[in-house]
Amino acid sequence: MAKSMKEVLAERQFKNFVGREQEVETLFGYVGSAEPSVVHVHGLAGIGKTVLMRLFVAKAQEKGYPAYGLDCRHVEPSKKGLLESLGDVSGTKFSTVDEAANFLDERGERVILALDTYEIFRMMDTWFRNEFVPSLPESVRVFFFAREQPVPAWLIAPEWQGIFHSILLGPLEHEAAIDMLQKAGVSQSDIPRITRFTNGHPLALRLSAAAVLEQPDIDLETIASQTVVSELAKAYISYAHDPATQRAIQASSVVRRMNESLLNYMLPESVGSHLYDALQALSFVETAKDGLVIHDAVQQTVASALKTSNPTLYRDLRKAAWKFYRNEVRIMARSEIWRYSADMLYMVEEDLVHDAFFPSNLQPYAIEEAVESEGQAIKEIIARFEGKDGQKILNNWWRHAPQCFHTIHDPRGVVAGFYLLYNLDEVNIGVVRDDPVAWRLYKQIQDDPVPPKQKAIFCRRWLDAETGEALSPVIRAGFLDVKGYYVAMKPSLRRLYCTRTDYLSYAPLFQKLQFKYLADCATEVDGNTYHTDMLDFGPVLFNGWITGLVGSELGIDKDDLLDVDACELVVDGNRVAITPLELGVMQYLQQHEGDVVNRETLLESVWGYGDHTGSNVVDTKIRSLRKKLGQYSPMIETVSGVGYRFKRI
Repeated sequence: MAKSMKEVLAERQFKNFVGREQEVETLFGYVGSAEPSVVHVHGLAGIGKTVLMRLFVAKAQEKGYPAYGLDCRHVEPSKKGLLESLGDVSGTKFSTVDEAANFLDERGERVILALDTYEIFRMMDTWFRNEFVPSLPESVRVFFFAREQPVPAWLIAPEWQGIFHSILLGPLEHEAAIDMLQKAGVSQSDIPRITRFTNGHPLALRLSAAAVLEQPDIDLETIASQTVVSELAKAYISYAHDPATQRAIQASSVVRRMNESLLNYMLPESVGSHLYDALQALSFVETAKDGLVIHDAVQQTVASALKTSNPTLYRDLRKAAWKFYRNEVRIMARSEIWRYSADMLYMVEEDLVHDAFFPSNLQPYAIEEAVESEGQAIKEIIARFEGKDGQKILNNWWRHAPQCFHTIHDPRGVVAGFYLLYNLDEVNIGVVRDDPVAWRLYKQIQDDPVPPKQKAIFCRRWLDAETGEALSPVIRAGFLDVKGYYVAMKPSLRRLYCTRTDYLSYAPLFQKLQFKYLADCATEVDGNTYHTDMLDFGPVLFNGWITGLVGSELGIDKDDLLDVDACELVVDGNRVAITPLELGVMQYLQQHEGDVVNRETLLESVWGYGDHTGSNVVDTKIRSLRKKLGQYSPMIETVSGVGYRFKRI
C-alpha cells in the first residue's frame, strides 16, 4: 500500500531534523529508569517541542516500546475527551480511567504516554495530578510538552519528589543551527547573517531560511532580536508571497485551523486548491488531522498586526468564519462536536473565556478541591472579609459541604483564595436553607426550573486572601477553573448563577459574557446586598452560548431577527414583544437553521416535557410567531408529518 502524503511529509521532517540528540537521550533515560517518571518539557514558542515529542515517540516505537502521542489541541479538555483520544491512538475504547490503566498495564514493562501542547489542558492539570496519573501503572512513563512551566504543585508536593522532572528546552547548538540552514538550502555566505541574531531558535531559523531563499536581498539586520519570530513573520509574509497567499495567511490567523472548505468560504474570490497547497507548503504551517495549523507564534503575530492595520478586514474574516462554523454544525457528526466547540472558542476574544481554553500566559496558581487541613486557612479568609452572619453562613457550608470549596494555591503552595461552587444534587438542602442567599436562588430555580436532564451550578462566593472579592489574578484563576465545568457538564449544563456584593465592578464583565442580572434575587446579609447574575446557555446549551458570544462580539446578533435580552422580534426595525416560550422556540429553530426539528424535540428542549403529550402547544406557538413575523413568516417552514424548519429569506 502506498504511503500517504502526510506520512511522506512526516518522514521528511524527521530526516531533516537536526540537533536534540542529548534531549532525546535524556528522555529515554527516564524511560529506562527504575523509578516511575513524569517529565514536563517546556520552552518558548517555536523552540521545537512538538517536533521533539514526535521524534521521541517515533524512535520509541522503533525501539519496540508501546508509545502513544496525543496533541492536546485536538482533544476535548475533559476526562471523556482524553479517554476518547487515547482510545483513538490505541485502537481501543475506554469508558473509565481504570479501563485505560488496565490496557496500558498489559502493554509491557515500559509504556510511553506523551501529550503535546499540554498548556491547552491547563484546566485539567489538577485532575491529571491527583487522579489520572496516580491511577496509571508504574510501567507508564508520562511526558508533557508545553510552552509553560509546570504548575508549582507538581514541584512542591512531597509525593512527587523524585518522580516529577521539569526540563527547559533551550535553543539549538551553533553547529546544529548551521546544519539546519544547510539542509534548508541556504548558501554558505548567508548562514552567518542568519545565525547572528536567531540565537539557535528553530522557528526563527526556518523563517529566516525561507525568507532568504525567496527574497535574497531581504534586510535581516533590521529585525530586533528580542522579537525575532514576530518580525521575521511580518517580513516573510509581506515580501516573500503574492497577495493571494498573504490573504490566505491572514485568514488562517483568525481561526484555530484551516481546511479547504473554510478557506474557500472565507476567500471566495480566490477559490482553488492551489491556495490551500500554497499554505500547506509554508515552513510555519503544520498539517493536522483536521486541517492546517499555523504555528501559534506566527499566528498571533499576523492576527495582531491585521487587527491593528486593517480592523475592517480582521472583522470581516472572523465574521465569515463564524458563519461557516454556524452552517457547518448542522451537518456535523456528533463525534465531531468538540471540534466545532474548539473552533468557536478560539474566536472568542474575551480573555476569561479564550484563555481558559487557549492560554497565552503562564498560570502560576494551582486549584484543588479543598481538603480538611485547609479549613483554618479558609476560615481565616472568611473572617477577614465577611461580617458576623456571613461568617456563620460560610463556615456552615464548610462544616457540612466541604466538597464544594476549591482552594487556589500560589506558587509556594499557600492558600491564596477560594471559591464555593455547588450543584443542588450534591448538597443537603438544609445547608441551602440556612443560607439566605442560596435559599433565594433555590426558590428562583423552583419558580423557573431548567428542563429535565439539564442542570444548574451556583458559584456562591469567591474570595482572594489579600483583596477579597476584587477581580484579582487569584480570582481570575478561579474563574478560569470554573470553565472546566462548562466542558465536563457540556451535555447537561444549562445555567450558571454567580453571586457577589460588588455589583458595579463586575457588571460590565458579566454583561459581556451574556449573564442576565436577577434583580429579584438581591439578598441582604450583614447590611451588604448580594447580587446575582445568571448565564443561561440556551436550548442548545454550551455550543449555542459560544456561537452567540462570538456573534455578539462581531456585532452579528444586531442584524438578527431575535433580541434575546429584550424578548422581542426585530422585524424591519420594528420591535414586537414575544412570550418566553415563543422566544425559546424561535431561538431553538434559529440555532438549528436548515434542520428539520420535530415537535417532540421542541417540547423537551423548550417546555421541558418528557412525555411528549400535548404537542399541539408547539403548533400554537408557531402560529403566533408567524403572525408576529408578518412578511417573514415563510422563514418557519412546515415539514409535513415531521415538524418545522427555519430558513432565512
